[in-house]
Amino acid sequence: MAKKINIEVRYVDRDTCSRCKKTGENTEKTYRKLKSELEKLGVGVSFKTRKLPLSKLKQSNSVFINGKDLGVLLKEEGGLSVGQSTCYGCSKIMRKPCACRTYTHKGKRYRYITESMIKEAVMKILRDRIQKMKVRIKILKK
Repeated sequence: MAKKINIEVRYVDRDTCSRCKKTGENTEKTYRKLKSELEKLGVGVSFKTRKLPLSKLKQSNSVFINGKDLGVLLKEEGGLSVGQSTCYGCSKIMRKPCACRTYTHKGKRYRYITESMIKEAVMKILRDRIQKMKVRIKILKK
């Protein structure tokens, strides 16, 4: 089993950008909910935020689970696609029009990452870890 789940939210500005703010809030809420449940199973959970420089705007409004982009993790499951749309908050910061990430999850488009997306990504990490353990056990039995 994954001994630790590391959740990291990346953003440019949570004061001006409503997308970054909402993704951050949802990630922190999800972390608090998952922490006690996963620790009962012996899985530690950590949460951190990373403020990005303006030059890394394309990485903003994102969540990484154990170093893997949530957009990539859930795309593999077929339940999420990542796009872009004009972001007025970041356009204000950049002083020019710019686009930030959007997420289409189960047919609905969001400008931020939802709690259910984060939970699904964490569960995928845990399922993958369990599958790897099963393979190792099978090899040891031979």
